[in-house]
Formats: sequence, structure tokens, C-alpha cells
Amino acid sequence: MLFVGYQSVQAEPTRTKSDLENSIVSTHCFFDDIMETSGKEIPTQILAKAKAVLFVSRFQISFVVGIKGGSGIAMLHDGKGNWSSPSFYSLAGLTAGIQGGVEHSDMVYLIMTDEGTRMLTGSAGDVSLDVGVVAGPVGRYYDGEDNPDAPIYAYSLSKGLFVGASVSGGVLNPHNDNNEVYYGKPISPLDILEGRAKMTQAAKDLNKKLQYFVYEGMKLNKNSKQRKQ
Repeated sequence: MLFVGYQSVQAEPTRTKSDLENSIVSTHCFFDDIMETSGKEIPTQILAKAKAVLFVSRFQISFVVGIKGGSGIAMLHDGKGNWSSPSFYSLAGLTAGIQGGVEHSDMVYLIMTDEGTRMLTGSAGDVSLDVGVVAGPVGRYYDGEDNPDAPIYAYSLSKGLFVGASVSGGVLNPHNDNNEVYYGKPISPLDILEGRAKMTQAAKDLNKKLQYFVYEGMKLNKNSKQRKQ
């Protein structure tokens, strides 16, 4: 049953443009939620230094061994506060360990390295969300080191019941069919993330919200450097 479930997760169906647009709107709402939840906020100083952001809505169903899957969008940061149009991805994986239950998680992954962005822009699905990922520091303001020391920071607001710890691979794959539906033509993740795709209104709204917090973080980082000098 788990094998059949895993195969069905891997074969995530192509969605309509309306569904994809709604997923971006939902992502915007989730980002608002996490930035407005006291003690859960993503520090703006870290967001300002991220090379890319990946939003994932995922589920996990397990009893000793289980499956996890989901979908997500990634946006590339130009280092100046501007973000690309979103590229669509799917997530699939098997889990093992002392665990049991059902969980839904909305996740934000901040990609902090150039290597991470190269994996997102590739055509092959080889992005593991279990390697190099650490729980990110929380709080609107961050007084830690200037240079984050993790390749990927993860943040979440979870819903459901899940007991125990899991060990396993979730692999992120570009969903080229969804990208084609959304942009109206065959287009690669590289072309989307490097700005060769027309930005929709929903993407513009999410971009503006990301810009707002990034500019705040850039100012704080600049002030921090000046104080140290």
C-alpha cells in the first residue's frame, strides 16, 4: 500500500491555471501568517541574504514506514530585494523510523547558497530537503552572526497529529507540466527563475510582500555592520 501510495505521490497530476494561481495566493496568505505569528517569524536579516525561497505544502502519513508528498513554488532573489516569477515543483519521499500519524505542514525553505539555487534551476529532480536543512532561528529581528552558516533554513506552521521522529529522503522535482500550464508555453525552471517568464498579478503581490521584509532586513544588516565598524 505504501509503495502504491508513493507511486501516486510521484505522479502528481497536472493542475489547472486557476488552481496554480490559487496556490500562489495561498502561499502569500501562509507567508503573512508566519510573519505575523509571534515567536515564529522569519528574521528579516536572514531573508535578505537568501539566494532563493521555496514554499512547500506537504503531507506525511506514517505507521513505522510512511510516505510524504506535496507541492511547492520557488522564487530566486537577485540580492537587491527583487524576486523572480515562481517555478512549480512536486515533492515525494518515503519515511522510516519510530513514527506514526498524519501531518500537514506548510514550509518555507530559505536557500542560502549558490549551490542550492543551481539545484533549483536544473532540469533533473535531485534536490533533497533532508540534507543540509536546519531549523532556522525565529523572531522578527536576528542578532546572530552576519553570515548564516546553514545551506538551507526551514520554517513551518504544522497542523495535524504526528508522533516521533522520521529519517528519510524527500526529493523535490520541477513540475514542468504545471509550469507549462501556468505560463502558457513550455518553459524551464532556469528560464523562469532567471526572469524570462511574465509575472502574473498573484506573483507580483507575493513579490511585493517579500520585497517589504527584505528591504527591512537589508537596512538592519547595514546598521549592524556600521555599529561593528
